Amino acid sequence: MSQQFLSFFLAAALGLVPAALDLQGPRPARAGDEEVYLTPDQAPRVLFPEATSVAKRVVPMTPELRAKMEARIVPTRPSLWEGAIPTYIASAEGRVVGYAVVVNEIGKHRPITFVVGVRPDGKVRGVEIMIYREPKGGEVRMKGFLRQYRGKRVDSPILTGRDITNLSGATLSVRAVNRGTKKALALAQIVYHEAPPAPPAGASASP
Repeated sequence: MSQQFLSFFLAAALGLVPAALDLQGPRPARAGDEEVYLTPDQAPRVLFPEATSVAKRVVPMTPELRAKMEARIVPTRPSLWEGAIPTYIASAEGRVVGYAVVVNEIGKHRPITFVVGVRPDGKVRGVEIMIYREPKGGEVRMKGFLRQYRGKRVDSPILTGRDITNLSGATLSVRAVNRGTKKALALAQIVYHEAPPAPPAGASASP
């Protein structure tokens, strides 16, 4: 088995790739084109460096939750609906400082895995690319591009040509990040902002 598929299955086991993803679809990028930039443990701490504890919560994508999310992001249509979405609750000194939501969206052929940090007020704290699997379009991980998403809300357009500037040669990847950011904001609003939980007991402490 190639290193490409070993890494792909490892990502699936960690919940970074939808389990139902069709492996018989378009050919994956050549071996060596997949780049892992952040692990699940690193992602929430990059977005919320002030956090003293981080707790993971995997949110099942029930039909009811999906229907609520779709209603809030219409006309945006995600390319993937994961069976479950990993989220992280970041806390500092007994208060929640934000939520990190890991999502997948198809770029040209393969899924882009990225994390969206959402503040307690429902605005984007930041977006970071975790795994990029295509041979082209990786410019979406540039800090200058991702900075555009800061402060966006679920009711923001988050559309190329409106409030997001496109990247030449990475148009499909830009659209994927747009869709995934909307999806993450909708989930965070429904799961966390409408009934914010108290900081979880027993969360993993920062080293």
